[in-house]
Amino acid sequence: MNKMTKIEKSFYLVIIFTAIIIAIGTVFVRTKVMQTEQNLSDVQYEIDKKKTRHEELDQQIQELSRSERVIKIAENNNLRSNNKNIRKATK
Repeated sequence: MNKMTKIEKSFYLVIIFTAIIIAIGTVFVRTKVMQTEQNLSDVQYEIDKKKTRHEELDQQIQELSRSERVIKIAENNNLRSNNKNIRKATK
């Protein structure tokens, strides 16, 4: 049997060390990718919640600003309509 020289031993050690470093690096990168994907999912969930709330508030604005509702409230409080003073509120 041939004995391995110091250069061969060093070469094989470098290859093994490199393989271990690559494996550790791969696990680290995959972990970071998974964390980033989870953060992205969390942010997307928050965005969706805020969009839903915004749509609900827009719907409330539309319901509360209907002219029939405003006229009825005015009539219930003995107010009369004066078209010169009517203004449309916008967001």
